[in-house]
Amino acid sequence: SPAHSNPGTCPTECMPLMLVFVCLWAGLTVDEAITACTLNAAHALGRGEGRGSREVGKRGALVVHGVPSRHHLVYRFGDTRVRTVIAAGKVVYEAPRTGAPAY
Repeated sequence: SPAHSNPGTCPTECMPLMLVFVCLWAGLTVDEAITACTLNAAHALGRGEGRGSREVGKRGALVVHGVPSRHHLVYRFGDTRVRTVIAAGKVVYEAPRTGAPAY
């Protein structure tokens, strides 16, 4: 929803596009970009001690993408490759199976 974006400086909710922008325009590596939108974002919200990275004791969500590696999150932008989202240990989204390869 618009409440989750920043209409003053970044009026988009498209995280894959943001990953591309920070890699191309800000010079971040793919791993740095992923950290920026997970762990660093959690810290910015005051929740970094309990969220934002895969560590024992932290709460979190897991997004499974249908790509061969995390680098394809930047290389193959423009569409979604999200296959499954898990939050609080439960599958909360699963993409319909199309039979087409993920990449």
